[in-house]
Parts: sequence; C-alpha cells; structure tokens
Amino acid sequence: MAEPAPRSTPRFGLIGTFDVENYGDCLFAHVYAHLLRGHFPEAEIKLYSPFARAAEILDFAPVHALPATLGERPIAADALIQTGGETLAVGHSSGTYLLPDKTLSHYLRMWLAPTVWNGRGAARFFAHGVGVPPTLAQGLGPTARVLHSAERVRARDAVSAQHLGCEVAVDPVFLLADVLAADQWQERARRALPAGARPGDYIVCHISPPYAEGQDAVWLEQVIALLRRTGGTALLLPVCHFLGDHAYLQLAAKAIARRAPDLAGRVIAPEANLRPVLDTAAIIAASAGVVTSSLHAAVTAAAFGLPLAVYPGRGGAHGKHSQTLLAAGVTDGIALTIGDLDNTFAASQASDRLAQTSIARQRAKEGFDALCAAISGDARTTGPVAEADLAELIRLDRVAMTPAASARRALRRIAHRFPHLRAARLRHSFARRLAV
Repeated sequence: MAEPAPRSTPRFGLIGTFDVENYGDCLFAHVYAHLLRGHFPEAEIKLYSPFARAAEILDFAPVHALPATLGERPIAADALIQTGGETLAVGHSSGTYLLPDKTLSHYLRMWLAPTVWNGRGAARFFAHGVGVPPTLAQGLGPTARVLHSAERVRARDAVSAQHLGCEVAVDPVFLLADVLAADQWQERARRALPAGARPGDYIVCHISPPYAEGQDAVWLEQVIALLRRTGGTALLLPVCHFLGDHAYLQLAAKAIARRAPDLAGRVIAPEANLRPVLDTAAIIAASAGVVTSSLHAAVTAAAFGLPLAVYPGRGGAHGKHSQTLLAAGVTDGIALTIGDLDNTFAASQASDRLAQTSIARQRAKEGFDALCAAISGDARTTGPVAEADLAELIRLDRVAMTPAASARRALRRIAHRFPHLRAARLRHSFARRLAV
C-alpha cells in the first residue's frame, strides 16, 4: 500500500491556561498564532486547556479540552506546543479545582500527556519559554526527566533553564507589537480607553492584591509620589482578573483620593472589568508607561518601548519577573521593593528603552525562529518515559492534604461557583486593607 501523501496544512495545538482570566496566559494564544502563521501561513491552529473553556478575556475561540488521563486518544495534531508560563510546576488557581484521583491534575494535563505521546510516536511535542518558580524548584528530578522526553524544551529564563537542564528561549510576547499594525493598536486603544484617558497622557498603575498584601499603604503612596513627580494621570487598569484586580483598584482610587484630595481628578479607575486581552494590551501600548506587578504588563511595556517599573513580589531578583526581563536584555524597570517603584520608573524614563526593546525583540525572534526550524525539520526520536518517573509524578500530585487544607480548598471551590459572593468577600477584605 502506498504511503499517504504528507499534509500540506500543518496542524498545531497550542497548550496553555486559556481558561483563566489572566492577561499573560491569554496573550500567548494571540502571539503564538500570529508568529506561527508567519512561518506556516496555511497552519490550522487550535487551543487546548484543562477545562475546554475560553476565558472571558480571550477573543480566540474555541478552546478544546486536554485529555484527563494518559490512556486517552492523543490530540490529532502534527505538533503540540506548550506556550510558556509556569504550568510545568503549578496550575493557576489549582486550589479551586477538586479533580478525581483517577485523572491527571490541572498542571500535569498541561504537558505530561503530550510528552508521553511524543515518546510513543504520536504528535510531536515542544515546550517553549516555560518556567519554574524558584520556590518549587526543589525535587524537580522526575519532572525534568519526563519533560526531556519532549522533542525540544526551552525555558524562559536562566534560573528555570538551570533547574530544567535546558537552554533559554526569550518570551515571544516581546514581539507583541507585531500582532497588529500600528494603526490597529491605536484604534483598539481609542475604542477601549475609559472616559478621561487620552493616549500618551496616562500612566498605567496596577498591582494585584496578593502582591500588595501588608504593603497596601506603601503602594498608594508610591502612586501619589508618581503623580506629583510627573504631573500625569494614573489609570488603574485591571490585568490579572482572577486575582481580584478590579475590586482592589476601584477601592484604591478612593483611598488615593482620601489621602491626596488634590489628585482625585487625576486617578481613573475604569468601571469595566473584563475586556478582550488585546484591548488591555492596546491600552498599555497607548500609555506613557507602566507601573505594575504583572510580568506580562511589564513585557508589554518593553515590547512597545515604554518606561516601566515592575514589582516582582517574593520572587525578587531570581523570580519570573526579573529573570524573564533580564533574559531579553531589559535591565531597567525592576523594583525589588514596592517603595522603590517611583524611583525605578523615573530611571526607566531616563534610560535608552528603544535600544533594550530592539535587543529583546531580536532575542525573542531568534528563539521563535529556532522553534519553527525544529518543527520544520525531521522529528527527533526520544526515549520512552520511565514508568517509575510517571508514577512518582502522579504520586507527588496526590499528596494527602491536612483536614484544614482540604476544607479550605473545598470552600474556595464552592466560592468560585458563586462569583458574586466571592466578589463581595474580596471587596470587604480589600476595603479593610485600604481603609476605605
């Protein structure tokens, strides 16, 4: 029997946490699809995530389900690509999911089954720009060994690369500006901007509540200092929606007005919460700079050559924010304390940002071009995954919780079924923290 003719239309499956309202994860879908079509114009591209639900901010649908067990039929694709993020070690909001013991967990679904299929000669699997949080880097032995059964693995930064034993590929979101033409970005911003915000006249100010906890007053004072120094306007823009950004920033605007009544008219807190992820990117692109705790809000600023100051939280100098920027050659804009945000932003304003953006773009392009070259080349044979490593990973993922931890997880899961109740609880907590 004659061999079937090779497919002229390559089929790609992009794997990520596309079912969570998180800016960076949802950006990956748009950036990867755009860049892949630059190399493979006729490509068929589908998205896959654990729960087959498109996040409300994702204007790229539908999203298909990742298989829940290793025994399920492999996805019909020529290549599956893990699109970055920390899903090699954790899954977003994993504590809110109570999955049956017989299924793979939220994070294992993201890469374990595709890796196994790759070793069995099914769909080829590539992990590009993935990361490992320093706090979870211990005990990665079986994780790294199983992952290296994938055809090609690249980490987003030097620290992750060291833990995983692989090379670095710079986050492709540094190429975000290429996804739309300049006039399309401007039009998106014009339509999405809230009343009172004019392109180029506002600074995006954002922090997610977990990053500010215990230092809420310090962050408020930094925004006030920024406004007094620059004479500009602060746009308090929600970015990481699943962390409660919108409710927190709405209350933060009131807290700033109480502390500095003369600045009340220069603080804008949009009423709209969820908006398409590319609209958020356009609002950032049209700003005069970004002060944030979001890695990909900072990457967006760097991609468009804007001043930035990002607070990396407990990750510090070795965490994902700092290391992802440094891997791209962006050396300015990292504030290791909340109290240094304004000074860091001022230093970024005075730096040669366009030169750093050029370096970041070139490094990101080189990494993605190499990924596409590997996809176009002959498949690399990988050895079978050791059953002992599989068993160890699944065992580690089923570690018994204490009764208290189990109860907390159950309560969080129930709360997520009633978003209005969860929102009310968050607002009460944030109001107490911000003293409003």
